[in-house]
This record gives sequence, C-alpha cells and structure tokens, in this order.
Amino acid sequence: MPRLTTIRAEIGTTGNVESFVLTGDAGADIGRAVELEHSCHYNHCDIREANENDFSFTAAYLLTGAIETHLLDRVCQHYKFSPNAAYHDIPDWEAWLEHFYAHAWECESGCIGFPEYDGDTCDNCLSAYTKRVERTD
Repeated sequence: MPRLTTIRAEIGTTGNVESFVLTGDAGADIGRAVELEHSCHYNHCDIREANENDFSFTAAYLLTGAIETHLLDRVCQHYKFSPNAAYHDIPDWEAWLEHFYAHAWECESGCIGFPEYDGDTCDNCLSAYTKRVERTD
C-alpha cells in the first residue's frame, strides 16, 4: 500500500488552514486544490470550466495568475509542476484550447462564458450569450 502524504496550508488568504492528502495522482490532486482555492460555480469562469473538464493543470495556471493560492502552490510544488510556466509548457494547454473554442460563447457585453454549464445568460453581467468565440491563432 503506498504511503500517503499530507500537507497543511492556508486556503488563499482566508486564514483557514486545510489538511490535504496527496494521492499520488498529480492531475487529480491539483484539481482538488483548485476547487478548494476557487469553489466557483459561475458559467463565465474559465477556471471552473477548465477544472470541471479535467484540465486541472490549465486551471492551476489560470488561478495562480489571479489570486494567492497557498495550498495549490504547495500541491504543485510537491508534483514539481510550475503553474507559472509559459502557457505552452502547461501539459493540458492544447487540449484546453480545443475545449475552449468548442464551448466558449461571447455575450452582448463582451464577456466570455460557457452557457452549456448554466444557461444562456452570462452570470457576470446578465446579458445573453450571442455568438461563439472564434479562434484567432
């Protein structure tokens, strides 16, 4: 039976310290850490969309660029994954882009979201989603 490792770290800047058991599965553990740091349920959130669709490395990359992530940082460090790497070095980045362009829509106000998750109205500004996001690269 493999030995489990437990780390303790603060969740963001909440002051709440969490015990986190590492399972040996980098993607799953990073995904769980992203969820603890950012338990978002909005249809316009690319971090939520990436994490819920098993692009946990991309979700970590997006999240660490936005807020302090003490727990996620420790989990990534354990697995020797740098979420601060260049985007093209993120293991699931190309697959995430395929998913993004297949599912992302733009609302009337210019927000990007994923209406398949939670309806036709942007949770950010309450405008209707009107067109698919087009790939420009």
